[in-house]
Amino acid sequence: MSSRSKTGCTGCGVLLGLFLILVGGIFGGVLWLIQPTLQDYEVTMKEGAPVPGKITAVEPKRNLTINGRHPDEVFFSYGEDPEKTGQMLIALGTKPQKGSEITVRVRQDQAYPEGIEPLRIPQWLWALPIGIAAFGVLSLLWGILKVLLKLFFVIRSR
Repeated sequence: MSSRSKTGCTGCGVLLGLFLILVGGIFGGVLWLIQPTLQDYEVTMKEGAPVPGKITAVEPKRNLTINGRHPDEVFFSYGEDPEKTGQMLIALGTKPQKGSEITVRVRQDQAYPEGIEPLRIPQWLWALPIGIAAFGVLSLLWGILKVLLKLFFVIRSR
């Protein structure tokens, strides 16, 4: 007969919890990195100074797929002496032309082209990494409780 409990692995809840917290954290971190801060975008579009610019390239972002499609990344230049550059992921279905003259709104170190919407991550998608991490925390707590109870009963039976 095995000395293993009938309820399964005692420390599995701890391992599962740590794994899920890690997965939720990585997933949330990736979303945070690819999502421009929309508050900065909105403020820059309202308060930023208009500067003439030009689209220098439009390339698909092949390492990112949304609904089987790759969003485009637009590269642009603006200003004079020295000319500055910027880039941003743009909304699916938006396809500006390379070489197009544009107006770029500039505020402090933020610059966004007018009339080109950035890629926006749906709000509900943020619930996924938060839910995974929350389930991980519950699993971790449950696993720790199981380990502590097992230790309590082992010490008490001696």
